[in-house]
Amino acid sequence: MAGGFARHRDLAATNAPSPDQAFDREWALALLAKVIGRLEKECAADGKAALFAQLKMFLTAGGGDLAQGAVAKALGMEEGAVRVEIHRLRKRYRALLRDEIAQTLADGSPVEEELRALFGAFA
Repeated sequence: MAGGFARHRDLAATNAPSPDQAFDREWALALLAKVIGRLEKECAADGKAALFAQLKMFLTAGGGDLAQGAVAKALGMEEGAVRVEIHRLRKRYRALLRDEIAQTLADGSPVEEELRALFGAFA
């Protein structure tokens, strides 16, 4: 039985992220949270806080396409109009993300490389 525990512990250790990977992931999560916060403030300033609250789930991977109809109904909008708003929100989110990343680059590194590294932290 002790041998089984040791095998399980060794397996868990190999699946655990390295300290560098854990740091990169936490940095990526913090950066994405900052960008979402900026976007939320922009939407609130434009009088679209309620819209943002309903649509922010569509910013993340796996944000439910199936829920668009329900969100449209809750907002009293056509589903097509909700799709347009989601598209606009995602576009602004990408622009803010690129801006945040550009602010972290002191050496003129391409933003695209940093974006790949950012999303690589979740792989």
